[in-house]
Amino acid sequence: MHRVIYRSRATRYFSAQGIEALSATCRRNNAGLELTGILVFHEGRFFQVLEGEDTALLSVMQAITKDARHTQLELLEHGPVERRAFQSWRMGYAMPEGLERPPLAAFSIRDLLSPDSQYRGRDASVRDHVRLFLSSLQKLPSRATG
Repeated sequence: MHRVIYRSRATRYFSAQGIEALSATCRRNNAGLELTGILVFHEGRFFQVLEGEDTALLSVMQAITKDARHTQLELLEHGPVERRAFQSWRMGYAMPEGLERPPLAAFSIRDLLSPDSQYRGRDASVRDHVRLFLSSLQKLPSRATG
């Protein structure tokens, strides 16, 4: 079992339909590769934790580095882990205008604010990365850094 954590900037604006399409694609691809984790999109930035077999992670990361939707990709962590921090795959984002309901397996970024939120993961290292990402955001209350 391995884990990859990265952050990047989006190269374009995502509409409500774009968020739904991204969520559906990620959910389908990750299920096929038995990957779990979390993808957060907010303020034009991506933050992702992916967990699974190393060969699958490397394949996905190669695709992400070639994906024109990403720029300034920064690898935060990559290595073996004893267990998954996330048992399933989730996507979080600030609710875009016009999106009446979150896509299946998605949550609002506000759900990450509580320090004991299940969306921060079950591993201390992952929780630290989530906390640092939240503290870098401009449009959330200061309690997001907790």
